[in-house]
Amino acid sequence: MYKYIKSSATFNENNQRVNLKRIWNIDKEICICIGNKPSTANHLDEDKTTSTMIKILYNNDYGGFILVNIGQESIKELLGEIRKYEESDIVLCWGSKCHKQNKNKIGEFFSKLKEKKLEKYVKCFKKNKDKSPSQPTYLAYKTNIKNYFDI
Repeated sequence: MYKYIKSSATFNENNQRVNLKRIWNIDKEICICIGNKPSTANHLDEDKTTSTMIKILYNNDYGGFILVNIGQESIKELLGEIRKYEESDIVLCWGSKCHKQNKNKIGEFFSKLKEKKLEKYVKCFKKNKDKSPSQPTYLAYKTNIKNYFDI
């Protein structure tokens, strides 16, 4: 199926994962995934969440992803990460619980994305009934990624 060309993780001073990178095809688009909080995956090992994400993204013709977390990073840090991958899709995947807990931060984040005219790049695996982006762990590998603001 795929073999990593690049696999890395960055950790902060508290040894919490700040981002996770998985690239399997440099000729295809690399997307930015925004989750809630770091899973247990690191630069060497997958967990259920990242394993599912890889399969879904691979099946949607992406070449890799950078995973960051809205629960632990500031809006400025998230936008900085997005700027590094200009015109890349931004796949939201933080789930219902995070959506409720971080309502104001998410509202501010969406405002900034719209202000920067980036909403056309904002995607999700699926939208929950409460309009939050689905967390990918238990989704089918054949899930089709959709435009978040069009659903």
